[in-house]
Amino acid sequence: MTNTEWFASRKWGIFTHCFHFGNDNFIKSRGGPVPEYNEFINNFDTEKFARALNETNCGYLIFTMGQCQKHWCAPNENFNRITGYRTGEACSERDLINDLLDSLEKYGIPLFLYFTGDGPCADTQAGKAMGFCPDGTIEGRQYITEKFIKNWGSVLKEYSLRYGNRVKGWWFDGCYDFYGYTDEFLNELKKCARAGNPDALCAFNNGTENKNYNNPRFAHLINQNDHSITKMEKIEQAFIDGIIDDSGYMNRDIETQWREADDFTAGERTEFSQLPESDNHKRLWHILSFLGQLQSQNSPRPKYLPNGSGWAACGSRYSGDYMRDYVNAVNAKNGIVTIDIAIFDDATFDLGQIEVLKKLKDIRNK
Repeated sequence: MTNTEWFASRKWGIFTHCFHFGNDNFIKSRGGPVPEYNEFINNFDTEKFARALNETNCGYLIFTMGQCQKHWCAPNENFNRITGYRTGEACSERDLINDLLDSLEKYGIPLFLYFTGDGPCADTQAGKAMGFCPDGTIEGRQYITEKFIKNWGSVLKEYSLRYGNRVKGWWFDGCYDFYGYTDEFLNELKKCARAGNPDALCAFNNGTENKNYNNPRFAHLINQNDHSITKMEKIEQAFIDGIIDDSGYMNRDIETQWREADDFTAGERTEFSQLPESDNHKRLWHILSFLGQLQSQNSPRPKYLPNGSGWAACGSRYSGDYMRDYVNAVNAKNGIVTIDIAIFDDATFDLGQIEVLKKLKDIRNK
């Protein structure tokens, strides 16, 4: 059995956001303010978390190490050396990943790690030191440089060597074409990710939708001189204002959305609806979306532009029967489904979502 065949045999898994993003949508702190980062990481009960995961009978876990900010949930000497931060100021004091592996292995739950292609890009000190977008944040500039790949790759390699074959794969976010990512850059990151486990599976996310930047209506928006808001915010506002419609902004077919470095499709989508066209894929067919309810239902934004608010959100947009039938349909075509759910800072899950996941418990017993 190949590594991708092994992954497909796991049928479905869970994705969790577990990091300090300055946003209650990502850490559902119960009865009080969001805790300080190291306090949150130090108090996170991996044993309780693993037991709760095991109750779902999921096939694997994809766990977020960090995203955009300086905070990453395990120490890293190369990160500190490059950025000038000390352990605890950015990367956590506790190696949460190592403890999580110890807890998950008791139940035979494989771990994949969520990493990023843009590193700590939103942190001025760390992003600049890494070499991300050296010319500033002006639209249209080259974000990804050889310096960034070398520096960020060294951070990734340190983690990979530490965890070895205990980590089964990596899901990379933020590997966008408009950042300047090339096959060469992606393959360099893949080498770093596989430094500790040459069999680790990798996928590189190039975004959810097909952003047709050649559309003149898009070009007018993204080439404005006003750089106070991001390219994405300009495009989303254009939908609200009725300037453009979904003719130039539509979900791509997962079957065709893969890169040379991908072992499986990143498959990020805003809903669980697409199905594999066949059971013969050039890359393992994989979809990742969120179970949570959209938090922007009452806003003027279209429902298919949730502004990320459905990720890590509570509640469920789908019934248990729907998700059971959907996962079965994807599995029947040799595909695999990853479900993002909410997680609280006491290492428990949203009870409504657990009720939905109970309908999936028997899928892996077939």
